[in-house]
Amino acid sequence: MGKATGFMEIKREAPPKRDPVERSKDWKDIHLTPSKELIESQAARCMDCGIRFVRQVRASQVLMKLVVRYTTSFPNGMI
Repeated sequence: MGKATGFMEIKREAPPKRDPVERSKDWKDIHLTPSKELIESQAARCMDCGIRFVRQVRASQVLMKLVVRYTTSFPNGMI
């Protein structure tokens, strides 16, 4: 969990974008992959607000990670 006051202390930053001329040639994502430092700093802005939707998203992400671990732990992908 981030700091409770992180959203006030850390400035919001968007991931870097690709050059518009380059983007006009394909349908790939306009955002470049952010650095690990940017991801961690922006994650620190998160606070435990108690919003039900946020908690549900976190719970589903944890559940998905467990399902992936469970299914990949069997030989030949058999469950």
